[in-house]
Amino acid sequence: MLALGIWWTSRPPEHILGLDVLFSGKGEATPEPDNPPAHASPEEMLRLAATAWATGEGDKALAWLEVLRRTSPARLPEWAYAVAARGLIEQGRVREARTWLEEGLERYPQDLTLWEMLAELAFRQGDWPRARAAYEHVVRGSPQHPKALWHLALLTSLDSPQQAFGYVRQLTSQETYASRAQRLEAALIRGMAQEHPGARWVEIGRGLAQVGYWDLALEAWRRATRESPEYGPAWAYLGEGLARTGRSEDAWKAWRKARRLAPQEALIPFLMGLQALREGRTAWAVGWLRRAVALDPTQPLYHYHLAQALAGMRGFFPEAWMQVQATVAARPRDPLALRLAARFCLAHGVNIESHALPWLRQARALQPEDPETLLLLGWAYMTLEDPDLSYRFLHQAWQQDPGNPEVHRLLAIWYRWQGNLEQARVHEAWAQKLESP
Repeated sequence: MLALGIWWTSRPPEHILGLDVLFSGKGEATPEPDNPPAHASPEEMLRLAATAWATGEGDKALAWLEVLRRTSPARLPEWAYAVAARGLIEQGRVREARTWLEEGLERYPQDLTLWEMLAELAFRQGDWPRARAAYEHVVRGSPQHPKALWHLALLTSLDSPQQAFGYVRQLTSQETYASRAQRLEAALIRGMAQEHPGARWVEIGRGLAQVGYWDLALEAWRRATRESPEYGPAWAYLGEGLARTGRSEDAWKAWRKARRLAPQEALIPFLMGLQALREGRTAWAVGWLRRAVALDPTQPLYHYHLAQALAGMRGFFPEAWMQVQATVAARPRDPLALRLAARFCLAHGVNIESHALPWLRQARALQPEDPETLLLLGWAYMTLEDPDLSYRFLHQAWQQDPGNPEVHRLLAIWYRWQGNLEQARVHEAWAQKLESP
């Protein structure tokens, strides 16, 4: 079985695709495919393609494989289809890449590398049924394949939450996916507990959004509006999904409908305020966020985002600080409120020792093992230039939640601060890997 690894973002070494068997003479000049050697055999063309690929000449490798496909298609091995598809993807010729993969699977239906590549390609194109079918092939051949299990958990969330729950349960202790799997698992549990169909799909969509899959979340929220067309929060979240996927005009239409259905629902002006911030209309955003706070003054998130919006306006920082304090005053024993208030201080570099640290200590007393509290404590002590305490808390946060990219970003900063560039790069790479879909 071949294994490409992160084939989409990095050129695989020649041995991963089996090219080391064919490749000889690194640096050896290879003939051009449009001027092949006289009487070049299929074996010679494969060797030339492998040599070109291994020396970084992906276009030439692809050209040789296309010649062979025209002249002797029956001689193409499994790796040739994978290399050709990869080369086409790099050129932006996605439809042709998919054709190569499908042809390869007709000849080599048990090759899991080709199935995985087809699944990823279909997933990125938004062809959910094809992606799901391809990932199911991967799991049949490799039942513990984490990437395939994760994508099946995502895709089955849209029509079979119970099945998705079964997939996600297999990933909650898998380092790369554990943090995201736990968040999606919690959302599936909340969703399946809802009797109201609109509320069910709203919760599942929220879970998909929390792990970064806005296109899938949008599909869940579309289903919520279909099954409960008079349910205001469904239209509110549909607006958020549309906004996050680049359809802001449709998003505002959805929010206007949500407001007609549920004029006292604080969530709606809150989401409208966030979108106004993303569009750079800060004053308008402040108006919507004020409305959200007025409708529900106990929600820490509303106070926090209003504070952030005010902090971005000249002359409004004192009022922003008042909102931060209101965040805690509204729910003084709520760890979320305490963490949000501390995060504001850290983001703006203010009142860290006088307010942020006491709030974080209180949050830790309420939830001693909470990874975000530990992360924020590490950030606070790094800001206060205490390397020992900052590392201690960041390391604990990493142990508690190894799949959180933010903790890796902060550890990378810590290692750079201490002059250890090698470890900094390790954590930067981890953060990038965890942030990629």
